[in-house]
Amino acid sequence: MLPIKIHLNASLKQHRILPKDFQKKLENSSIFSICEKINLISLLINKKWVTELDIGLSNKDAYVKELDNLSLPWRVNHYKSPPTSWIQVGANQAVLDYVFERGSDLSELEAGVLYGYPITHALGFMGIIDDFVKPKKNIAEFYLSGVFSAEFKDDESQYFDAVWAEICQTSPKVAKQALEHFKKTVK
Repeated sequence: MLPIKIHLNASLKQHRILPKDFQKKLENSSIFSICEKINLISLLINKKWVTELDIGLSNKDAYVKELDNLSLPWRVNHYKSPPTSWIQVGANQAVLDYVFERGSDLSELEAGVLYGYPITHALGFMGIIDDFVKPKKNIAEFYLSGVFSAEFKDDESQYFDAVWAEICQTSPKVAKQALEHFKKTVK
């Protein structure tokens, strides 16, 4: 059996505080969607290493200006088939460079880890262990989870609850915006 409890608990030990000016800029951004704000906060509190913004590049100039204002490392990324582009944001430049160097050679497991999923979550998605499509019953699962693994779904759910609690502690304003959006979306 995989040591999931050790992995999940180890990543939650220290709460990271964002600089107030940075936090205010992010919270008050009219460019980023609530989901994008949550993903950026997850990145900044070390719960994920990479995220995507503005899929389709519908508002690229505004996103670039906002990301530069926040001093976040970013690059435009794309798939050739189907043709899709987006802004890739990294926790730091080294992570962003790694993602671009690996390109299409990036494995699903690597991507799962970089996008902040527990290893068992990624293994379930890959079909290496049994997966389980769990209804997203709470706000943490709605914003943070993907495909659960069958055997470790309860542990994975607890992990997402703990990450959500840290997001709430880091930015109560974004958490409130997310709750309002969640209530409108999930009825």
